[in-house]
Amino acid sequence: MLRFHILISLRKRRKKHRSYKKRSQYKLKPEIQGLVFL
Repeated sequence: MLRFHILISLRKRRKKHRSYKKRSQYKLKPEIQGLVFL
C-alpha cells in the first residue's frame, strides 16, 4: 500500500518541477528508483 501511494504522489509531483522533485525523492528513498523505472 505504501509503495503504491508513493507512485501516485510521484505522478502528481512530476507535474511540478519534475527534475527537482525526482532528485530529492531518489536521495530520500532509493527504493523509489526501481519502482519508477519499472
